[in-house]
Amino acid sequence: DPINGEFSAPASKPETQRALVMAALADGLTKISNPLLARETLIMIEACRSLGAKVSQLDDRLEVSGIGPIFGQNLASSAPASRRYIWASGSALVARLFLTIGSVLPETVIVDGKCNLRVRPFEPLISALQRNGVEFRFFDAADRLPCAAISTALPGGRYRLGTDISSQFATALAISAPLAEAAVCIELTGPSYSMSYIKQTIDMISHFGVTVETENDMRQIRVPNGQYYQSRDVEITGDYTSASYILGAAFVTRGRIKLTNLDPGSLQGERAIVDILAELGAQVRWLQGENALGVDCGDLPSSVDAVFDLSDCPN
Repeated sequence: DPINGEFSAPASKPETQRALVMAALADGLTKISNPLLARETLIMIEACRSLGAKVSQLDDRLEVSGIGPIFGQNLASSAPASRRYIWASGSALVARLFLTIGSVLPETVIVDGKCNLRVRPFEPLISALQRNGVEFRFFDAADRLPCAAISTALPGGRYRLGTDISSQFATALAISAPLAEAAVCIELTGPSYSMSYIKQTIDMISHFGVTVETENDMRQIRVPNGQYYQSRDVEITGDYTSASYILGAAFVTRGRIKLTNLDPGSLQGERAIVDILAELGAQVRWLQGENALGVDCGDLPSSVDAVFDLSDCPN
């Protein structure tokens, strides 16, 4: 039968994860409203706590007290803790983020995860950091977890990263870049896959008070040093990946639905599902003042000839 009715899109996982880690690096209390509490965001919460941030889960929000005040000190002369241990479980984003963050702290940061994460690729990020002088110690195999970031500072300069394997390498470096010894220039090479995730990262970095300079094609990202994350309240918007499932179900069952909790101006790549459905013949319209999408698939054409470029919306 046709799927009809009103649905609310769950909150965005990428936005929740980015807000959490930047709040953990910030200088005060950040309130994150409408977060997604799922397996990977709970792993991120525990990683932020392991870094020294305080994270409280309330009914409708997360409150994060960050470690930012330490960045106003001379980190090299600070009395370091002997080590910090980050358990990334199965989250590659957590592992890549905290390996890079570990290079700006005056202590050894060890990152490990489940067996499936130990075989995930880290080499492009690790090699880019090593070329600029960051030191790592591997406990099993080179460029694999478990791994320790043993440098006490992130050098500035130019970092070349490919985007053909994962956008997370650029995200990890961009988030740590404001805390580097000098300005960081990230040069993205290769095919531009999943650039929307990097755009979301830069947007959230800017929200937390850090200046980021980008070229129009996003192939160069420059982050001046001497900046610190400032606590900012964040309202997490709806997730287009999750929304795409109910939108797809409405399409294949010829349903009529209203989908709320979506930002029409979102930078999420999976927002493309809205334009895809429209090109396939669905009647799609944004409901003014509601952040809601009306989709009517009751009268679809018998055939459609269409081609879609999904390189920026893999989900």
